[in-house]
Amino acid sequence: NTKLETLLTRCKEAIKAHQEKQVDLVTERDDLIQKLNEKQQFIESMMKDRNSEEASATSLEVKEHFNSDITVLLHDKERLQEELESTRLCIRQLETDLELARKQQNIKTDFNDEIKHQQDEFKQKYEDLLTKFDEKTIELEKLINDKLNLETSNKEFQNLMKNYQEEILKDKQQIEQLNNEIGILKDNLSKENEQHLKSFDTLKTEYENLTNELHQTKQAKDNIQSLLDETTQERTIYKDKYQSIQQLEHTDDDTNETKVSLTELQHDYNETLAKCTQLTQALDTLRQEHSEELANLVSQQQTKFDSNLKELCEEKNRLNSQIEEIESQHKKTIEILKSEFENTRKEQLSTVEDELKAAAKRAQDKMNDLSKQIDERQEEINHFQILLNEQKNKSHQYEEELKEKSSHIIQIDNELEKLKSQSKLSQKELNDEYNLLKEQYQQTLASNTQKNEELTILQEKFHVTTKQLRNELDEKIVHIKNIEKQLEDKQYDISKLNTTIDDLKSTIQEHEQLQQTIQTSQINDRQLLEEKDKMTNTLKQDYQSQIEKLQKEHEQTIEELKCEFNKEKSAINEKQEEINNLHQKLTSQNSELNEKNEQLSTYKIKLDEQEHLNHKLQQQQNETYSQLEIKLNNSLSEKTNLENELDRIRIQIQTMESTLNENNVKLQQTEQQIRELETERDSYQNEIETLKNEIKSLININEENIRRIDEYESEKFNFEQDINEKDRLIIERDEKIQEIELTLKQTQESATKLRKALQKTKESISNKEQTNSNDTVQLQKINEEYEQRLKEQEIEYNTKLKAMAKEMSNKIEENEYNYNLQLNDLVQKNNKAENDLITNSEKRASNAEHRACLAEEQVSKMQEQLKEKQLDYHQNIQDLQNQIQKLTKQIVPTTEHSSQTSMDEIYMHHSNDGQHSFVFEPTEVDYLKQIVLAYMTGTDRLTMAKVICAVLRYTDDEKSLIIDHEKLRQSRWINSTR
Repeated sequence: NTKLETLLTRCKEAIKAHQEKQVDLVTERDDLIQKLNEKQQFIESMMKDRNSEEASATSLEVKEHFNSDITVLLHDKERLQEELESTRLCIRQLETDLELARKQQNIKTDFNDEIKHQQDEFKQKYEDLLTKFDEKTIELEKLINDKLNLETSNKEFQNLMKNYQEEILKDKQQIEQLNNEIGILKDNLSKENEQHLKSFDTLKTEYENLTNELHQTKQAKDNIQSLLDETTQERTIYKDKYQSIQQLEHTDDDTNETKVSLTELQHDYNETLAKCTQLTQALDTLRQEHSEELANLVSQQQTKFDSNLKELCEEKNRLNSQIEEIESQHKKTIEILKSEFENTRKEQLSTVEDELKAAAKRAQDKMNDLSKQIDERQEEINHFQILLNEQKNKSHQYEEELKEKSSHIIQIDNELEKLKSQSKLSQKELNDEYNLLKEQYQQTLASNTQKNEELTILQEKFHVTTKQLRNELDEKIVHIKNIEKQLEDKQYDISKLNTTIDDLKSTIQEHEQLQQTIQTSQINDRQLLEEKDKMTNTLKQDYQSQIEKLQKEHEQTIEELKCEFNKEKSAINEKQEEINNLHQKLTSQNSELNEKNEQLSTYKIKLDEQEHLNHKLQQQQNETYSQLEIKLNNSLSEKTNLENELDRIRIQIQTMESTLNENNVKLQQTEQQIRELETERDSYQNEIETLKNEIKSLININEENIRRIDEYESEKFNFEQDINEKDRLIIERDEKIQEIELTLKQTQESATKLRKALQKTKESISNKEQTNSNDTVQLQKINEEYEQRLKEQEIEYNTKLKAMAKEMSNKIEENEYNYNLQLNDLVQKNNKAENDLITNSEKRASNAEHRACLAEEQVSKMQEQLKEKQLDYHQNIQDLQNQIQKLTKQIVPTTEHSSQTSMDEIYMHHSNDGQHSFVFEPTEVDYLKQIVLAYMTGTDRLTMAKVICAVLRYTDDEKSLIIDHEKLRQSRWINSTR
């Protein structure tokens, strides 16, 4: 701007110089025209003279002289005309130069105006950009603060995650320890099981020996019976032969031989009979012994079985009752937890939804604002681009004009070289101006380029900010979606818990049905065992022993599973009890906090009462002040008499003023202390708010515990599913056992049928033995083949049963091992999580209680200090009141006119004196104001007495006594003054 102004001034000076030159040239032209006119007049006069002289025929010399003069004049005329033409040309050139200079000046002025206008526009736009840049910086700072808050929250979340990971590591360590302990217990159990199995094997071997002995005795019995049958048959044969021989004794000599043979046969028969009797006796004794032993064993086993069944039934009933109680408690706790969880979840959802809605609205508003700003910026950029294009076009035009002007200036320079040194100076100035204009043009171009660069930088920043905002919006949207997913997952977990409870009920019913089916099957088995033959009792006892073993194993597995299930339920109940204890602790803490809040509210109420009392005092003071002003206005006429006396008392009052100033300073100090106490109260309130926040965090931790419980319950549901699968496998195994039993029954029935057929064949063989010996041999072979087949089938069934039992036992052991591992892992995790939560909650609760105790102690100290300060303040006020009373008593005898007035009028005189002094002397204004204030604080003693009673917490009787005494004192004091 300064350069342009200097250029304008130079241009103006050059134009003035040119105008002056033009004026000079015009004057010279006028002079030359006058000279020409004079010479023309002279020539005309000379021509007239010449004509006259020709007529008179002058001499030749005169003609020659005249002709020479004429030629000289003609040459002068031509020269002057040439000079006139040259001057005209110069004038024209100067006029054209002036016009060009004027045009240049106009162009320069227009250019300068445009430049100024553009500069103003640029300044405004620059200021607008600065304001927008400041707004953007504020928004960026807000975003940075939000980012920092997010980073802090992320750091806190990471710290929480680290803490949880540490807790998980501790839980894993505890799980490993428990796994080791469980492994030791399993080893002990395996050892005990091995011992039991060994004892069982010994009992089994003994039982097998007894069964073998029974087989042997039965075989011996069968052999004896077969011998008896043979002997009976031979006896019948011999009887028939003997009868035939007796008939034929007298006929043949062979009869003697037959008799001898008969006697021998009878002897043998008697011997065999004796042997048979002995054997039958031995069999009877063996039967009695073994039957007694078997009966004892059977009775013992039945008693054991019955006792075990009774115990199992009792345990089943007890477990069912416990399960029902646990389920009822569990349902109640689940309903309570569900209600609490739903309430908290609804509250959290409402808060989260409100926050998210607010955040979404803010984000949308920000997006709309940013989009508007983007559109505005783009419009501004387009406008700037248009302006730049216009400026470029103008610059091109100016360059072309400058080129034309430069060419014209060159021409003018060539023409001006002919002119004087002044024109050279003007040309130099014009060149300097031209150079300055070029420099300014280059500067404007450079500034435009800088502004374009700044615009590009701002655009880049704007794009970056828009990208950041969009990313933040995307992150918030993702966060909202995650929260919604979490809510859906939690609802799905709740539905899963309900399904698990229903599944548990169904599994318990299925177990009961299975036990009933097992009992019915056992009763049926007993009936079938009693109905079967004596020969198949041995096989039945063997198979029954195996079946009983399998059933015992099955019952043991069921009992073990039930024990584990009960342990899990007991662990869950313990955890629920711990959770309930934590909840009770939280409720107790909440109750304590509520009590503290109530105490704070009581303190606040007391402070409000004190403030109310102070307000009342101020109102009463204002009322007394208004009354005093009214009385002062009425008693202005009476003050003139008391002015002299007041001069005497001023010295005393000045001392009182100093004391009052000190008391005012003390009052200010007390007010400052009260403010400090209020600030401390605010700090305590902030601490209480922090404690509330900590309670909220504890509630959040409780919610996390509930979430963990839900997770544990889901894991429990998975384990229960595993148990159901195991039960299904057991059912399948029972079905297989039943199938095997059916096959055994079929084989036993086939064996009985075969034995019956064999007996029939034996009978037929015994009938046809005499005739068909070959048939008997074949039948014996067939019998032996059938017996071998039966034995092979029994061996195959035994092997199949053993293989099935081994497979099922292996599967059950594997499932039990996996189940125990998973259970131990869960139990250890749960215990660690609960211990950590308990420790954290206890620490936080202890810290909160400690802080609350400190706050209460500090509040009590502050209250004691306040009470002490209030007592000091009231004592000072009473001292001041006593001094004022003494002063008033001193004033009473000096004032003769105030004998009939009351003590209130005396105080009015003092106040009127103060008003008078306020009118006349400025030093007395403060003095009288302080007296009035002291008087205002001391006039109404009843209110002060009430305040003191309220501060010192007197009883109602004491308050009434003090108030009555104060009223009597005031009445006596007023009577004494009268």
